[in-house]
Amino acid sequence: MNTASGMTESETYKSLGLSSDDFAKIGDRSFVWLLIPFPAEVRESIAAFSSFECALKLAQRLNAFAEDGVGLRPVSASMNKLEVDRYKKPAEIGMTPFTVRLNENNGNIELVDIIGDNLDELEINEALGQIISQPYADIAGTSGISFHGTFWAPSSHLAIKKAKVFQKLLIALVNKERKLTSVI
Repeated sequence: MNTASGMTESETYKSLGLSSDDFAKIGDRSFVWLLIPFPAEVRESIAAFSSFECALKLAQRLNAFAEDGVGLRPVSASMNKLEVDRYKKPAEIGMTPFTVRLNENNGNIELVDIIGDNLDELEINEALGQIISQPYADIAGTSGISFHGTFWAPSSHLAIKKAKVFQKLLIALVNKERKLTSVI
């Protein structure tokens, strides 16, 4: 049977680093499925799923845009160190964790074809703390401010829109923080 990419099911599994021994573990509840960015020899697992189908769909979406891509590996549930199904809800509804970067030189937000060390969405407090600790810069027009992080969205276009809203909120908060600091 051919998948949407034109590959057979077996070819799809092999492209994700799965061996024929791994096929027997599909459906076996004593295993979880780890999502591992390639090259797997140098990267740590970034997510664990109880459902092979959920892990497979997310891996396929990530591999559609990420340069190095990801693979899947079954591991005994008792040996797994990651929180299982942490990203299950967004993955099941078709969201993809896109990595987005704000270029500090021109203020452009761009999609980056890499996968981070985890799939957690960038939080405003995390980004704010990084920027506030940087030397003072006039950031009203975004010069001197940069960030990169994960934004879950159904498409890259919507991930960039989400990052733009995040950027505006971040700039407003940084300017407010710096005004408060200069008064003190």
